[in-house]
Amino acid sequence: HVEFDMLALDDVMEGQQEAYGQAVLPLYHFERADVIVSLGGDFLGSWPFAVESNRLFIQNRRLSGQSTRQAQMSELYTFESTLTLTGSNSDQRFGVRAGDELRVGLAIAHELIVNRKQSRYAADSAVTSALSGYKAESIAAEIGFDVKVIRDLATKLWSARGQSLVVGGGVSTRTADSRGLQAVVNLLNSALENE
Repeated sequence: HVEFDMLALDDVMEGQQEAYGQAVLPLYHFERADVIVSLGGDFLGSWPFAVESNRLFIQNRRLSGQSTRQAQMSELYTFESTLTLTGSNSDQRFGVRAGDELRVGLAIAHELIVNRKQSRYAADSAVTSALSGYKAESIAAEIGFDVKVIRDLATKLWSARGQSLVVGGGVSTRTADSRGLQAVVNLLNSALENE
């Protein structure tokens, strides 16, 4: 018996195996996140647990409080190569070429860990060495958008550390670098104390 699922998140499971030793699909607590960054992860549309993700995501997207001035909602930023349901629900969506989601993630990690020396990984020479070639200025210029996007996003993520979330993977990110994307997603979530 052979089974094939086009929408399976094998890349996510392989990334979890490499990072944490278990090939599992992580449970993302979208309801606890004030800032969410999706690097090609269509968690509202094509992911196998999209119904549950939708339910959790909208819990932190409703206006709360008596007045709209006091209301706080989570913010969603999406970098993707094709328009998805998640992208269409984003506060800001950035179109990138397929495979560039990894480079965006690496640029954010470089900005946080190497440039700003934030997180516990700033003192880890292996991590800073691995990120050394991914300066935000270079990646933004190569991809074709303003470096301010990466810098502002790094600021927002760091301000919301412990209550932010980075996700990635799925059909549109299936490239030779799929596992690398998951490694960066896991690194960013660890650096931001989101685990």
